[in-house]
Amino acid sequence: MQRRLPPLNTLYAFESAVRHRSFSKAAEELLLTRSAVSHRIKLLEELTGFALFHRYGRSLVLSSAGEAYIIAVRHALAALEEVKLPRLAYESETSITISTPPSFARLILWPAIQDFTQEYPEAQISIELSSSGLDVKTEDADIYIRFGTGNYPGMKSIMFMKSDIFPAATPDFVTRHSLSTAEDLAHCTLLRSPLEPWKPWFVAANLPWPEPADGPHFGDFAMMYQAAQEGMGVALVRSSLLDHFDPSSQLVPITHIRATPEYGYYLVYREDKIENEMIRLFLEWVGKDMRA
Repeated sequence: MQRRLPPLNTLYAFESAVRHRSFSKAAEELLLTRSAVSHRIKLLEELTGFALFHRYGRSLVLSSAGEAYIIAVRHALAALEEVKLPRLAYESETSITISTPPSFARLILWPAIQDFTQEYPEAQISIELSSSGLDVKTEDADIYIRFGTGNYPGMKSIMFMKSDIFPAATPDFVTRHSLSTAEDLAHCTLLRSPLEPWKPWFVAANLPWPEPADGPHFGDFAMMYQAAQEGMGVALVRSSLLDHFDPSSQLVPITHIRATPEYGYYLVYREDKIENEMIRLFLEWVGKDMRA
């Protein structure tokens, strides 16, 4: 009797839900709706014949069967990810593979892709989620979205969404901590991220302060902005990103002082990629749509 193997997308949904302990967060990572993740988990449970989770309200707890199964699933996915398949010569010339950080894909890139595919419905776009600063040489994509200085040897890079940085918090946080000048920040929580160091803004504000060593630390802009929205502290923000994160954001600037950030988002690609007409059109479209 032939065994029916679970679809690969159900395994990815299961692994992400286990890692985040949340269907909603798994949906954000996989660019799906929560109901789509729930449906994939349900299908996987039907195929395996046992419940993978115990659900207590909004809490997810792995069942004993789920605990055993996630080990096997992670081994299988790791083995598959080690397999490097060559891009086939007969691949459609309308296909584009884009490597991008998750939050950027969800908040900014996906709306642009929807507009592009309405204009060019024949375009076949694949999104690969990756780290903001991952070396472009470690992946096989047509276009990379990277956050850095733009120095990628052997590649062409175009900066876009450039904007100044400034400290911001909710009006309630500003009032409670009596914030009105740059110096007032010495007495409140500063939200930190390796993507957005505070030092450039301190220099612009003539503050002889070192990079903060304390305070919540985030590896993702969206998470840091959300923390600021929830009153956890002051975030160093970019208006271009904040508008995409939440157009109705309640965050307000602490002072009028702005600084030029050390890093920015870049479109990165090999020069020969623009020989593909669809890739060239996409680069022009995204560059025009996102570049400040």
